[in-house]
Amino acid sequence: MGARDTEPKLVVIDGNTIAVTSPKQAKKMLAKMRSGMDGVAERCNRKVYEQLVGYLCQKADQVEKLKREVARLKPAGDKLEQLLIQHGQLESTHTQEMENHDRIVSEYLEVAKGYSELMERHGALKAKHVNLQDRYLQACQDIDLMAQAPPGRDKLTKLYTQEYFFDAIEREVSRANRYQYDLILLMFKIDCLEGFDADQREDIICYLGDSIEDCARNSDIAVRYDSDEFALLLPMTGESESQIPVQRVFLGFTDQLRHAKLDGPYVHSSITALEHGEDHDSLLERALRYENYDNSDSIAP
Repeated sequence: MGARDTEPKLVVIDGNTIAVTSPKQAKKMLAKMRSGMDGVAERCNRKVYEQLVGYLCQKADQVEKLKREVARLKPAGDKLEQLLIQHGQLESTHTQEMENHDRIVSEYLEVAKGYSELMERHGALKAKHVNLQDRYLQACQDIDLMAQAPPGRDKLTKLYTQEYFFDAIEREVSRANRYQYDLILLMFKIDCLEGFDADQREDIICYLGDSIEDCARNSDIAVRYDSDEFALLLPMTGESESQIPVQRVFLGFTDQLRHAKLDGPYVHSSITALEHGEDHDSLLERALRYENYDNSDSIAP
């Protein structure tokens, strides 16, 4: 064997660097190393196995504990499940109750709205009632005043009095002359009242006064001139138009006497037109003569 074969060589086996002097030595060392590694591997595997078995036993114990815990908690779980079911039912009931509540609130709001409208109408009707009551009281006062014959009114017929008539005819004649419009003075006189008693005489006078007032316009002036005599002053009225109120007075007076079943007295009338530039005294004097009437201007119901 030469010197080259005996020199040590470096061999890498399984990651380890070993100095060997011959191939035979190398084979022996390799076999030895493999045998040692198998033992190591066997010891490592056994240790891992033991650890694994221990781990599995530990886990099995934990599983058993968990099973016992589950068994212990199962009644509580069943009770919880029942509670959840009851909760669901209660939640459903609550939902229905809330829907009913919303419906009731909506109905209440509708009723409240209707009540508010009724209260507003009640307030309006109450105001109308108060207004009507005030008007009624005022009307009663007016009636009382009329019954008390206010100044310028006749107590029996409620027509204007002679005193008022004197001022009115002077005023109206002056105005008619100033503005040059027509003016008519109608006179009515009742004859033969002596054949009636006091109550009948008053009724007849009132019948004629009512008939004159009914046919008078707002601008006309109806007057009880004397105990059995009446006047009706017609501004802005011509002679041709004056026949209409005379006829209406006679018709109304006749109807009232007929309803009262009285054979009335004669009633005479005169129609006197204002002449241009004439004063009120002259007009009244001519009217009181009753010269401007004939049989058609008198009535005996």
